[in-house]
Order: sequence, then structure tokens, then C-alpha cells
Amino acid sequence: MSKGITSLVAVLLAAGMMCNAWATQNVVSIVPIYKTNMPQYQLGFDVSRDQTVGVRFSPIDDVTLSTVELWFMNNSYMTQGEVTVTLRDDKKHKDGLTKPGNKILESWTFQVSSLGWQIAQEILVSKVRPQLKHDQRYWLVAESSAPALENPVWSIAQSEGGNIGLGYGGSFSPKTDEWTSLGYSSIPNVHVFGELPLNNP
Repeated sequence: MSKGITSLVAVLLAAGMMCNAWATQNVVSIVPIYKTNMPQYQLGFDVSRDQTVGVRFSPIDDVTLSTVELWFMNNSYMTQGEVTVTLRDDKKHKDGLTKPGNKILESWTFQVSSLGWQIAQEILVSKVRPQLKHDQRYWLVAESSAPALENPVWSIAQSEGGNIGLGYGGSFSPKTDEWTSLGYSSIPNVHVFGELPLNNP
């Protein structure tokens, strides 16, 4: 084999090894970082121009956000209301409780898939891919401008509690105190998934 061919083979082999190393370093696993029980039939929190609903959670590990799964029903059999969900930081509130903060890490807007009280899953894919830390608290806040009796309904998880809060008015503002932190209570159904490197220690 000539020196030129030998050198070319060596370069190709080295490039292949680098690609394999890069691929190994960038292989990730999609893991649940916060997961409630499945939804409970015909029970939920109204999300409307009169009420905003928020769920507080802490990831079980440091991850890159992948997807959020929610389950919604609908008070209307005719229209499919629009919901905006924001992922926010945590902020101190009165009585030692907390509420959603000013910082929005990501936002999604969608029309609920359900008509009536048939529960439907809504999958929100992260495009911003924020980094979430296991020792920090976050909020998922659902808002809608739909009127009462025509509004989306965020299904409650079966036999499970968590930290939630309710805001008054369809447009949430962390600058006001129009937010009631309920502490540990019945909780809307939500699954949060993140990307974790396979070589994570």
C-alpha cells in the first residue's frame, strides 16, 4: 500500500473514531422528571378568562426539557378553546408559600383537542430546550380567554396531591397578588420529560 493511501486510511479511521466519540457523548435518554397519576374521569380545574391554574414541580434530575404532557377536557361541545401554557420560575409569596415568577422559560399555545368531557392528551414539545435543575422549583401555568361554560378544563390526577395555585383572570400577572397558593392539594394531571445524557454519572 502506498504512503498516500495509507495516510488517507489513517485520516478516515481517525475521522470515524471522532464521529463515534461525538455520537457517544451526545446520546441521550428521555426520562420522566415529574409525573402525576393518570387523569380522573370528569374532574378538573376550569381554565378560563376568570381563572388561571398553575402546578409547581421540581425535576428529579438536572435535564434539558423535552416534552410536557397534559390532559384536558372541555366545557363546550361546540368550540375548542385556546390555552397558553408557560413554564416559569418560582417566586416567594405570602404566608411562606410560593407562586409563579416573572421569568418565562418557555411558552406554548394550543387548542384543546377535546369536545365535551372526553379527556384528551395534549403534547407540548420544547423548542427552547431550557436547562432544568433538580434543586429548583418551576411552575406550569395554564391560561385561557375562553368564557365560563365554554372553557378548557385541566383534568385532575387520580388520588394524588401536589403544590398548585389559582389565579383570577385569564391573563396571569406575577406582579399582582391575585394568586392563591393552595399548597398541597388535588393536582392537575401533568407529565414532564427531559433529556439526560446516557453517560450521566
